[in-house]
Amino acid sequence: GNSNNKDDSTMSEGGKQGWLGRSAFLLSTGEDGQGKLYGICLYWNEPFLSKDPVTGEYRTLQSRKCFCVLTRLPFFEIHYKVLSMLVQDRA
Repeated sequence: GNSNNKDDSTMSEGGKQGWLGRSAFLLSTGEDGQGKLYGICLYWNEPFLSKDPVTGEYRTLQSRKCFCVLTRLPFFEIHYKVLSMLVQDRA
């Protein structure tokens, strides 16, 4: 079928989609009078340097980052690709 038209039952199994990796998740809201709101979020760990206040030495730590797209259009695969490009640009 068309991968851009997902209903709630398909979305709940979104982790099984080949394009949806371990670092992403899908969500949806109920009807709000204007229609359903869909979201896809992509998260990753980003390294940064931190100075130890006692020793003065620098060490690399990880910070969890997340980008989300909220939309009324359930085009999950396209939104995932856009988010992936944004994350790659940060690397």
